[in-house]
Amino acid sequence: MTDTVVRSGTRQGRMTLERMAGTMPVHAPIYPEPPFYYRNLELLAWTYETDEEAALDVLPDCLELSLPATATLAVLDAPICTLGSYQEAFISIAATFEGEPVQYVVNNLLTSDAAIAVGREIWGVPKKLGHIELQKNDQGMIGIVERPKGTRLATGTFRPERVIPRELAKPFSVPLLTLRVIPHPEGLPPKVELIEHFSPKTNNHKLTDEWYEQQFSGPGHVNFDVESAMDPWYRLPVRRMISASYSGGPWSFELPWGRILKTY
Repeated sequence: MTDTVVRSGTRQGRMTLERMAGTMPVHAPIYPEPPFYYRNLELLAWTYETDEEAALDVLPDCLELSLPATATLAVLDAPICTLGSYQEAFISIAATFEGEPVQYVVNNLLTSDAAIAVGREIWGVPKKLGHIELQKNDQGMIGIVERPKGTRLATGTFRPERVIPRELAKPFSVPLLTLRVIPHPEGLPPKVELIEHFSPKTNNHKLTDEWYEQQFSGPGHVNFDVESAMDPWYRLPVRRMISASYSGGPWSFELPWGRILKTY
């Protein structure tokens, strides 16, 4: 008789909408709300001409490819961040949206579950877990992109030679755009949105004289080591290197909420 009473009795849960966090799990969210604060970020970047047809294949139809087709591989180390310390790599394509220059993010790997979750959920950054390194040695600097660890998707080499003139040292000078896809739980068509993820107008960059002194250009190259079907970074091959650079120093900025530019 006692067992019957226990099984049939119920009590209403106390997790109301007002108590829920903005992400899951609602009682213990994996990340706080934006803005996220970054300090002392280091960034290696290689810009190169790539295959025009390959770039068009992955560019959303609401964007126009800038010609000649140009891609940028970036490898970064975020040692101090409110999402935790992590390393990241991404490839973006130069394009325009309604006549304005943008960079569209095609591939993205990084080392932090919180940064992956926030990037995919809020902005639609195509983030996956990977192994990323920004190395410094007696020959220069190396960016390593692997997924899984030991399977080298891309290697970028760079030798710093010249300080970039102050008027040309502009971190993320155009917006980064992403495509957020939200699957429908009942198998209906997903919700698809073009999102402005990162904008130089809203990120509150704080650039000191010391930061400008640690912006370097020099020779560099990118190799795509493995033709991975699951992570096809190689499909945006190097046709001609354009530039390579290193950004270091006390670089501080914020990552606020994004902006929906188009809903499919």
